[in-house]
Amino acid sequence: MVLLTVAILLPLVGDLGDLGESTMAFIGGMWTLLFVIGVAQAWSAKRAHVPPQRTEEAADVLRRLKNDEYCVLLRPFDHEGKTLMPRKRWTGVVARVQTLEQTMAKAVTATFGIPTYAIVDQRIKSAPPGPTYLRAAHDEWQSVALKLLGGAKVIMVLLPEGPDDPEIREGFAWEVEQIADWGLQARVLMVLPPQRKGYGVVHEQACQVLATLEGQPNPLVVDHYQQVMPRSTVLVKVWQGDGLLTALIRQPVFYHLKSRWARASETTYSKGVAELARASPWP
Repeated sequence: MVLLTVAILLPLVGDLGDLGESTMAFIGGMWTLLFVIGVAQAWSAKRAHVPPQRTEEAADVLRRLKNDEYCVLLRPFDHEGKTLMPRKRWTGVVARVQTLEQTMAKAVTATFGIPTYAIVDQRIKSAPPGPTYLRAAHDEWQSVALKLLGGAKVIMVLLPEGPDDPEIREGFAWEVEQIADWGLQARVLMVLPPQRKGYGVVHEQACQVLATLEGQPNPLVVDHYQQVMPRSTVLVKVWQGDGLLTALIRQPVFYHLKSRWARASETTYSKGVAELARASPWP
C-alpha cells in the first residue's frame, strides 16, 4: 500500500520533498481511515464466528420433560446452523451473526416462555447455538422424535436454505407424516429461511409439507399451495378451527413480507411468531 501511494504521488509532484503540509495531512488521514476500516473488518469477522454449544443425551433430557411445556424443532439432519440470518444494515459490522435456529428459539421463548429442543446424530458432541440439541443413535431417533412430538406445545418445522433438490429427505418426510397421522397439525409453525439463492426450491418444499399435513401429498395439492402461498412467506401457522365440522378443516395462515424490497431479519421472525400466536392460538 505504501508503494502504491508513492507511485501515485511521484508523477504528480516530482519529489516527495515538495509535498505540502496539507497533502501530508491528507495522506495521514487516509492511512488512519484505512487502519480503522481494517480493524472494523477484523472485528466483524470475529463477531461473525458462531461459537458451538454442547449437545445432550436424549434420554437425560426426556426424563426432565415429563411435565414441562416445550417446542420441538424438526429439520433435515446435517443442516443445523447452516442458515445464517442477514446482517443488519447499520449494525452489521458489530452485530454477531445468528443462525435461523437461534433466531427462532429466541422468538419461541419470547412468545411462549418455553425452550426449544432438536435431535442430532449421536456422534455430534457440539452444535451451533440455538435450541438444545439431543443426541440420539441412528436406531433410536424415531422413538425420541415421537416422544418429543407427543408432548410438544409447538412443533417447529424449519426448512433450511440452499437445497438443490426439491424432494424432501426421507427422515424429515417421516417426521412430517407423523404430525399428520397423530393429528398434531394445529401445533405446527413452519419456518422458511430469508430469501436468497435457491429460495424457489424451499418454497416448493414448503408446499409439499403443507400438502402432507393436509393428508393429501399429491401434485395437485402441492400446486394449489404454490399458487396461494406468497413467495415472500417466512412463517406459516397451520390453523385448526373449533367445532365438529371445522375441526377437520385446516387452513394455513401465511406471515410474509409486505414489501418486495424488505429483508427478513430477527425482528421479522420474532414479530411474526407473536402475531401468529395472537391470530391463531396454539392448543
